[in-house]
Amino acid sequence: MARSIKSFFTNSLVYALASIVLGILMLIMQDAMVSLIVKVFAVVLIVYGVVEIVGYLTNKGKKSTASLGIGILAACAGVFFLVFPEIIVNIFPIIVGVMLVLEGLTNVIGAFRGKRKNWFINVIIGAVIIAVGLFFIFRAGTVIDVVVIIAGIALIINGLSYLFMTR
Repeated sequence: MARSIKSFFTNSLVYALASIVLGILMLIMQDAMVSLIVKVFAVVLIVYGVVEIVGYLTNKGKKSTASLGIGILAACAGVFFLVFPEIIVNIFPIIVGVMLVLEGLTNVIGAFRGKRKNWFINVIIGAVIIAVGLFFIFRAGTVIDVVVIIAGIALIINGLSYLFMTR
């Protein structure tokens, strides 16, 4: 019991320090950290794709052809992300922005169709969502920087809370 408690505190301390260091790095080196995150995600996709492909090849009767297709797609996407991380970093906020604009339009159209009690609130919320989506589309670089800063601050706060929790 005492050994597991000591292990918990040691692991929590390592986690807390790693979280704080990663948060500070995200605040200091935003572009490099975003590129690193995309590259790590790319490696994960490649490994997942290879595992799916090998799993299909070694268990032909037990695995579906879909797992082979998913494995090939994941591995190819991973290689693309690894070779061109800046494209992914630049496209991601635009994709999210388009999704937000579509969601906002859905809210506005739904509000006008329904004309329920507080329909104008849904119109305002939809308009705000559309505005945020357009900001994401036209200011993609700014969005990434803000997200990285917020993530860095969150990691530092998380690490500090773990430090205080382990005391």
